[in-house]
Amino acid sequence: MALSEALMTLASAASGGLVGAAMTDAWQQIKARVAGILGRADSDRSRAIERRLDETQRELSSTPAAQLAPVEARHAEAWRTRIADVLEDDPDIAVELARFVEELKEAGLISETGQSRFSAGSVSVSAEAKDHARVFQQGQGVQHNQG
Repeated sequence: MALSEALMTLASAASGGLVGAAMTDAWQQIKARVAGILGRADSDRSRAIERRLDETQRELSSTPAAQLAPVEARHAEAWRTRIADVLEDDPDIAVELARFVEELKEAGLISETGQSRFSAGSVSVSAEAKDHARVFQQGQGVQHNQG
């Protein structure tokens, strides 16, 4: 049975918020909540989901910022599929999952449209120095200016 568009949208919002929150202070709470929802009161299943969530968080946190967007997208798609699979098997979790998405919105972790607010995306920076001025720009890391 194929999921409705509304349930696919719910799965997308939940996965985007989940991946976006992986590098925030709220991660442990979010991880436990998602494992509880998707684990459906099965402690073994919940622990397996927590392990997968930890793997997601480890990979995201170890990826350089300049390379993060495609890694986030890959993980968001993987979690969207996992969440959609659980929704297909047990559509009753949609209510709890929708509550979770609303909490992510209220916490500012995803936008009203369900998009993560933490996506690295693409940034373009330009500067022009005039006269005797200097410009220092840096994409990531620590910058030490002397002069």
